[in-house]
Amino acid sequence: MDIYLVFNELSASGEHVNQTEYEARVWMSEFEQVITAARKSGLIALKTPEDFFDTLLVKGYRIRDWLRDHSVDHEQQQRIRSAGTSLYHLPDDIAETEERRSAFEFRHGGIPALGLGSAYLLESIAVSLNTGEQWQVTSIALDIEEFDEQIDEIVSRQESVPHVCQTDHLPIHRDWIQDRFTTSVDYGSYLLNKCTMWFPNLLFIDNAQVQIGAMKRGTPQLRQAVRKLFELENYCVNWREGGFNPQQLASKVSPESVSVRNNPQLRGLRTFVLPDQTEAFFEWHLRLTPNAWRLHFLPDAQKRMIFVGYIGEHLPTAKL
Repeated sequence: MDIYLVFNELSASGEHVNQTEYEARVWMSEFEQVITAARKSGLIALKTPEDFFDTLLVKGYRIRDWLRDHSVDHEQQQRIRSAGTSLYHLPDDIAETEERRSAFEFRHGGIPALGLGSAYLLESIAVSLNTGEQWQVTSIALDIEEFDEQIDEIVSRQESVPHVCQTDHLPIHRDWIQDRFTTSVDYGSYLLNKCTMWFPNLLFIDNAQVQIGAMKRGTPQLRQAVRKLFELENYCVNWREGGFNPQQLASKVSPESVSVRNNPQLRGLRTFVLPDQTEAFFEWHLRLTPNAWRLHFLPDAQKRMIFVGYIGEHLPTAKL
């Protein structure tokens, strides 16, 4: 299941109608910036109610009016128009959630909270207009009531929903987002389709792409590979200067042994063709379990990015 930003309609409640159009434009500008930053982080789209464009911001000024306001940056308006999921071709996970939602009652502060409820069911992140201090938080308490058929009673509980209303909220959710991405991967082909979005600082050469695409449902190393790839991506994000430092990675990273480096045949098994058609020795590797799989990669200190060359069974060594 993909991760969405789900609009919290409570952040546009009637208590703000007497504020100014200028304030409404500030809210919408920040809202657009959050959505744009979230999409760069891999969140797929903005989930909104059908009447989203009719949302009242302040007296006489709705989101629809903001979209036509000549004083607003046209590119921001276009990004909001294109951010939402299509109402006519809903993804399966959203369509299923819409069907399930009727079995629940969601409230925040005693008020029905449909957007927060959808965010909970979609295992996604709620997003609010920054209209007040109550929304300047990174999680929101949601009261849930659900009818339990087994005991024939309504069961109540409270859950916490991840939440953003400012761009600096997104990094706080980085680990949660990456864990959620990891658990969403069931097939190598799905991971392959997400690589460019999730790992912008990693470049997967043809060999690695073929290996990823071949991983079937149930491949035990698949989700572990995703976690290791996020470790490499996070390293690149924080790589400011100097050469590659394996000590800064969360997992143990090893170079090949001298016996492998000096053996032309064994070295050749770890040599792969780069996009510029030159060959390179991918000696750095991470361990994947079970069955001692390996992920071989090549750091590029000049560009501060990493080539991923091999994800598969342990390659032969002088001892094997």
